Amino acid sequence: MRLGEWIARNFRELLEKKHLYQNYNLDQGTIDAEIEKEIVEAPKEMAEELRGLYRNILDRGWNIMGKPQPMAQAIPNDDKLLSQLPVIFILPTMKVYCSTCNRQEAFNPVFAESLLEKAWVDYELKEVPAHDGEKSSPGKTVQVFALGFQCQSCKGLSEFFLIRREGLKLMLHGRSPMEHVVVPSFIPRSVRQYYGRAIVAFQSGETLAAIFLLRVLIEQYARDKSNDKDSKVEPLIDEYMAGLPDDFKARFPSLREYWEKLSIAIHTANESEELFQEACSKIERHFDAKRLFEIGD
Repeated sequence: MRLGEWIARNFRELLEKKHLYQNYNLDQGTIDAEIEKEIVEAPKEMAEELRGLYRNILDRGWNIMGKPQPMAQAIPNDDKLLSQLPVIFILPTMKVYCSTCNRQEAFNPVFAESLLEKAWVDYELKEVPAHDGEKSSPGKTVQVFALGFQCQSCKGLSEFFLIRREGLKLMLHGRSPMEHVVVPSFIPRSVRQYYGRAIVAFQSGETLAAIFLLRVLIEQYARDKSNDKDSKVEPLIDEYMAGLPDDFKARFPSLREYWEKLSIAIHTANESEELFQEACSKIERHFDAKRLFEIGD
């Protein structure tokens, strides 16, 4: 079925573009367009019935194949047979960052399992539990897929992903190893770990933790620049800023200013995505300017 090819493309979009605990909703308009492709050769008098049958097929469990197998593309004449057909999709090759190669590389599928099915659970047409105060959604098919991929270039250890499906929503619920975050080279080495961890926390939906890690980055950098390691951090940040050229301070973002903004957000439990993204941008600009004008590290 062409629907299987379309599902495989959506899986690739999820794996390449989404981060841990983010989701990808399959667009109903696109689904309808894909169904029309399936029935384009069918007699007109069967079209509406076939639309309903294909929607029913799409609502049920999806079967993964690790590699292509010969399959007939013709639409069965027997409506009962058609209604029982599963959606079968073949895992696509995807392109993600390879920590061994230190660049984006194509990854080939090497493993695929439907976990709920393997756990002897009747996974179809289960009621989805309520989350965060939302009402449950009875009648949705729930599946959990474990997928493994290997870098085409280095042939290193496979990377594994856990994907949960609820109806037409795909969610990235696990990854081993954790997603690699490319930290800009101009972020000082002594605090680079905090920047990378902040990005991972933000991408995983933990914005307050991400804000905290950015504040830790500023504090630890100020301590690293000072001879006084035991004082309160605020005077150390002031000392660091005072040592910068006046022209630099007038033109580029202040770490002191963003330390204050991040501190207020932490104390008020303000999980502002806008503040996090703004602070990242300003911190990067601050350190990139230091690199450009050769002001310390």
